[in-house]
Amino acid sequence: MAVLFVVAIQRLQEQNQSLRQLEQRLQVLENARALERTNALEQQLRATVERVHGLEDDQGRVADLARAQQQLADQVQRLQSLPPGGSFDGLGLGGEIPPGLRTPSARSPAGRPPPPSGAAPPGA
Repeated sequence: MAVLFVVAIQRLQEQNQSLRQLEQRLQVLENARALERTNALEQQLRATVERVHGLEDDQGRVADLARAQQQLADQVQRLQSLPPGGSFDGLGLGGEIPPGLRTPSARSPAGRPPPPSGAAPPGA
């Protein structure tokens, strides 16, 4: 009877050890799956952060362009408010209209701005 009891205790210990090993393997698998999910979520988060930074950069560029557009609109409005044949220096303080800003009718007959004063005409 004692031998049978010892054999039963041995089997019980072996089963307990097998059960602990299975539990450890299960824990390792669960940890590996959780790590994979965490890595995937971290990768998604990084991609989202990159997209947000890109959108913020784009938003800054749009704001810069809007300011530049408003400045140009203000300049056009100032130019349009000048009397015809009036003077112009880009700031409304007087001066001659630069050739690049002259209307085609104010340019030379060839449709090109006149050469700078003191320069020799082309072909001379």
